[in-house]
Amino acid sequence: GLTRAFLYAGTPSVVVSLWRVEDAVGRHLMEAFHRELLANGGRKAAALRRAQLATVAELRAGRLRNARGEPLTESPLLWASFVLVGEAT
Repeated sequence: GLTRAFLYAGTPSVVVSLWRVEDAVGRHLMEAFHRELLANGGRKAAALRRAQLATVAELRAGRLRNARGEPLTESPLLWASFVLVGEAT
């Protein structure tokens, strides 16, 4: 798939989703990941973990909603699909 293509092309690591997630959750998690990545000196695995925890907190607080405006639950189906493949640092 695309993950392997990026790694073969020389990308040291890729954050991928293993299944389809709500757009609002994916957007929030990726924005949080990039903020954390910049804040912690490029430690990718730590940044992804912190982004996932931040996303769970937003879901618990009811601040992430689906396209119909309904609050989403904190189900792992929404945030646990994101994984780091390749170098962790």
